[in-house]
Amino acid sequence: MVPVSLGQQPTLVPWRLSAAMKRMVSLVNTVQSQNLPERFINVSACYSKRIGPSCFSGEVIAIDAVYVGAKKLSSSCQLVTSLNQVCCERDTDNDCITTYLNEHNNLTYTYHDECIGQEVCSSQPVQWMTVAPDWCTNHTQYLPNTNYMVIDYYCINKTNVGVLPSVSLVASAGSALYLQGQQYPGYMTQATYSSCSLKSSCGGGVSIQAIHIEFDMNDGICQQEITISDTSGHTRVITCDDNNNYNISEVFTTSSHNITINVCSRHGNGKFWIGFVRK
Repeated sequence: MVPVSLGQQPTLVPWRLSAAMKRMVSLVNTVQSQNLPERFINVSACYSKRIGPSCFSGEVIAIDAVYVGAKKLSSSCQLVTSLNQVCCERDTDNDCITTYLNEHNNLTYTYHDECIGQEVCSSQPVQWMTVAPDWCTNHTQYLPNTNYMVIDYYCINKTNVGVLPSVSLVASAGSALYLQGQQYPGYMTQATYSSCSLKSSCGGGVSIQAIHIEFDMNDGICQQEITISDTSGHTRVITCDDNNNYNISEVFTTSSHNITINVCSRHGNGKFWIGFVRK
């Protein structure tokens, strides 16, 4: 397969994208649903410890999900401390596991906020949740509170990530390209308009993945939007309705070799990170 690029008007060729203004680590053997063709890592730690993902030099973090889990009462794993590292690792066949949510909603995404777009981030205390009946069958067989946390994340090569307003990227076969708003992971604070083009020199479609969409609604009007168009006349507009709380998901797919991406930020604060993946 030939490479691709993102260019000014951006380009993905053999991928090309270009744009212009107008250690607590444990690798767990579980099968995850991966949206991005990147190095996928798990880091875990027990309650009372700290947890923080990290990547190699020249890579940045994109968190896929944060989970908490409870071991069975019969496992002899203690809630607060354990000298057995197995107690701090995910076992999807035997543990009671759920996506982490904090009762104070603004704290649910602490780990994402701290780490996304960074090469290394500060470790944070492992949090816990009370095991609920709807998490798993026979929930009373498990510790009453979760005893460990797991963060699944990607490490993405910085050379494949472009930040507006000036972007010019070329990706090789099998890799993806990425586009971020100005100052990401900071907010776009000034009114701006950017236009990008994505071009592929070989067959196959492109899947556009929303890694992080956090647009600002002001007086009932979304202050940012991304308009994606292909040569077949298909258009997808990403607005505040697509704010995703870091839930990586596909927002557009096309079989076209040429895509135009227009980014408009009027006022207020907004940020985004999207990826272009060869199908």
